Amino acid sequence: MSDSIQQTTIDAKKIFLKGAAFESPGSPQIFAKGELQPTLDVQMTLGHQQIDSDYYEVVLAVNLIATHNSQTIFTAKVQQAGIFSIKLPADDIEAALETTCPHILLPFAREALASLMSKGGFPQLLISPI
Repeated sequence: MSDSIQQTTIDAKKIFLKGAAFESPGSPQIFAKGELQPTLDVQMTLGHQQIDSDYYEVVLAVNLIATHNSQTIFTAKVQQAGIFSIKLPADDIEAALETTCPHILLPFAREALASLMSKGGFPQLLISPI
């Protein structure tokens, strides 16, 4: 291989749950109301930082707020993180951090949210891919 050819890779070195929270302020009374059709507000934010020459931490935060008649049914928050080794041309790194890395993290965030909701007594929710 020639020295002028640079190997380009994006490698997930570690995937981890950085933070999680679940609250159901109306329980147990909310469960006595029967089948609810709550309104869901889903918010996603993304952050990243360089931690070494080719290593970056990327954090995908997903916040869910379910309400019914202006009453909060539950809130669920997950910060799904990953450490990625990224060897790309400098102009392409930002795009990888904001597209490829969150695409890798989203299934893990969905699983963590589904687990929290199930343990809270609510049906699982499938968050669409971004």
